[in-house]
Parts: sequence; structure tokens; C-alpha cells
Amino acid sequence: MEAPRLSRRLDQLEYDPAELAHHLDQDARWRERSEVIGGPLRTFDGQMAPVPAFMRLDLQTDRNGPVPEHRPDLGACWLWTGVPVHGYGYIRIGKRKVQAYRVNYERWIGPIPHGAVIDHLCRVRACVRPDHLEPTTYSQNTVRSPIHGSQVKAARGECPAGHPFDERNTYRRPGTNVRQCRACLAENKRRRTGAQPRPRATETHCARGHVWTPPRGKRCPTCNREAGAAFRARDRAARAAG
Repeated sequence: MEAPRLSRRLDQLEYDPAELAHHLDQDARWRERSEVIGGPLRTFDGQMAPVPAFMRLDLQTDRNGPVPEHRPDLGACWLWTGVPVHGYGYIRIGKRKVQAYRVNYERWIGPIPHGAVIDHLCRVRACVRPDHLEPTTYSQNTVRSPIHGSQVKAARGECPAGHPFDERNTYRRPGTNVRQCRACLAENKRRRTGAQPRPRATETHCARGHVWTPPRGKRCPTCNREAGAAFRARDRAARAAG
């Protein structure tokens, strides 16, 4: 995706501020007379004021928000001051509720490409500043986000049971490359099948418990002799039967 390019300066408005002030003045006089708090803007006779969405968006935007610590070059955020939904601002356009940051992007930059999602470069969900927004794919947005569930899991150094995700204990599922704990997989298999844990060799004994001496990595001499004797016994039994 290309970097966003503003179609006009951010300090420019495409409407006369006096028009919005007129709507606010009529609304204030109606509320003072009717003793009503909250709700959409009203005209002096109590009807809903025909205020365009971008004016209402500016009315609920604080342009003096914090500067992102990880990207101070972006400048201050424009924070949505209305009621948020999961941290995002929404504004009504006709009978639909649209995310406020999408409205501001299309207003200052242009149409959002089909199938794209908007990534907040500042990592502030309530921000509606257009140059803090960038259209991208869903997968790329997920990879960028440090708070997404997949990224949080990938940053963990151990499984929920406390086993470390090191090279020996980590299994990656083919096709999806999802990390899984080998110790937990083995424990789950033993729980399902009732199998006993597989014995492991130590520094002084082999997996079958025979005493052996270093260097490790070679086959246990006792196991080797037993395997040879068993093979010869099977061979003699086969010859006798034949």
C-alpha cells in the first residue's frame, strides 16, 4: 500500500466555521428553553439540525492529543471525544454508523482501496488524524500490531504450563507454522492413551537402566549384547521350524 497523501493542509476547512457556530447556537438556545441534555444537534424549533457528518466529526475531535512515543515524527493525535466502541469512534451518516477514522481518511486523503483495512500508525484506536492512518491488508495489520493476540502469543517465552519455548521443546505445526509445546503434547497423549512416560538416558545409565560409561551418543553395550542374543535366538527358532 502507498503512503497516504493529504489532499489539503490539515489546518484548512472546507466549510465556514460560522456555519457550525450557528448550528451550535441554535442548539444551545433550544436546550436552554426545553431543559434537554444530550442527543443530536437540534434547530431552534426542536428538529434535528442538518449538520454534515464531517462538521459533527470536527465537533467531537480533540486535535491536541498526545504524541506517540514510538513515532514522535507523526505529531499529535486527533482524539475522538465521543462515546467509543472498543476504543474506536463511530459517527452516524444517515441510518448507518461508520468508523470516524475511515470518514476522516476519505475526507482528507481519498477512497479506501477495496478489501483494505486501516492501520493506526500511532497505535491509538481513538485517533482520527488522517496522516496517522494507512490502508493495508488484514494480515499485514496483524503483523504490525503489538497488541494483537497472535503477536502477544508469539512474544511469549513459555507455554501456559510453564514449559520454555526453546529449540528442543518447540513443535511447529506443518502448514500453519503454529508453535506448540512438545512437553504438553506428550502429556496430553499420555492422558488420552494411558501410556507411561518414555524412559530417557542419563549421564550414567541408558534408557533401560543399564550402567554405562561416557562418551554418550553410542549404543549401550548391555543393550547391544541383549539385542544380539535375541536376534540369534529368533534365527535359531526360525531354522528349527523350517
